[in-house]
Amino acid sequence: MRADPRITLIVTTYNWPAALDLTLRSVARQSMLPDEVIVADDGSGPQTRQVVTQWEERLRSPLVHVCTRLQNSYDFWCAAISRSCPTINPL
Repeated sequence: MRADPRITLIVTTYNWPAALDLTLRSVARQSMLPDEVIVADDGSGPQTRQVVTQWEERLRSPLVHVCTRLQNSYDFWCAAISRSCPTINPL
């Protein structure tokens, strides 16, 4: 067991790449970064993927894009949480 907690930031998004960019810009300016950032995307268009790709190169924490179009918002949260903590099954 780790002495320090692992911190994962899950950011939700859907077809608002400008807001995602501002959110990731804010994350990058923090004095203490999370261990990873997961962008939980409910099936946005290619502009959102472009923002994630740009931030993958600039953010000092690993950035993962979990993009899925599922039946409801709970399902895509579960996909993001499962990516963060593979030993936890929220379903």
